[in-house]
Amino acid sequence: MISIVVCHRSPRFLEQFKQSLAETIGIDYELIVIDNSQNAYGICQAYNLGGAKAQYDILCFAHEDILFHTPNWGQNLLRHFEDPQVGAVGVAGSKIFSSKWFTFGGKHGFGKINILQHTVEGKAVHLEKIDPGAKAGTVVSLDGVFIACRKSIFASTPFDEQNLRHFHCYDMDFSLRVSQQHVVLVAYDILLEHISCANYNERFAQEFDHHFMPKWASQLPLHTADFDVKMLPKAEWYLFQTYARTPMMQGKIGRLLRESLKLFSAYPQLGLTIKIWALILFFEPFERLKKQLQPRQHGA
Repeated sequence: MISIVVCHRSPRFLEQFKQSLAETIGIDYELIVIDNSQNAYGICQAYNLGGAKAQYDILCFAHEDILFHTPNWGQNLLRHFEDPQVGAVGVAGSKIFSSKWFTFGGKHGFGKINILQHTVEGKAVHLEKIDPGAKAGTVVSLDGVFIACRKSIFASTPFDEQNLRHFHCYDMDFSLRVSQQHVVLVAYDILLEHISCANYNERFAQEFDHHFMPKWASQLPLHTADFDVKMLPKAEWYLFQTYARTPMMQGKIGRLLRESLKLFSAYPQLGLTIKIWALILFFEPFERLKKQLQPRQHGA
């Protein structure tokens, strides 16, 4: 049996969620809805209020804008927790959380993910980075769209409502703390659909820089036990590039140059690569301007 906690803001999403949940979970459950339609709580506070009401030994903290596609997914989830070392399970996560940057996908395989994610155009794209033949992959951080944990772990590791008072970074903070003592998994046998798009905006950047990083900077990078530490400089470089291309960094040349210097200080062997990258970032706006000022050529 599972207790499911939802921070509620949209009646339309909540009704869809309830119907999808009832049709697919396949086991007994309770649904705990924390009404946050008036923005009375940050998500950490809402989840802590809901978790405190839970009756069952497994808790799921889920966004209300999701639909479940796996029949009897609740049984699959309980099977993952049959291993006493498993502390938390999600559907998207990463094997490494670097000195500042993170990803849940990518060509290097740091990210583990199995989800139908809607794009800004409203299309559902299947994002799948899994280990062939496995039911789950080990990670250190999870995306907050769906996080399940043991009730005992929630009791000892509640969401940090003192430092994270809004709607960002709570998932990374919670899963990183759990991963210090327990195994954290991304389940490959639970497929859900996330209707909303990720929103790594300026508010996220502020929460990340001013509240999350002061708490975690001295402990990062963190990675799973099977991560090859020889890959760390390349991993940091790849994650930095991903970070640099996010919407919240568009036009932030000064910030990107400062981050380049930090990366160079930590990994001097990447120096030439980073210098070239910084030059490209610096000159790119001027190249675009130059092209705009060039006279247009008209055909004969």
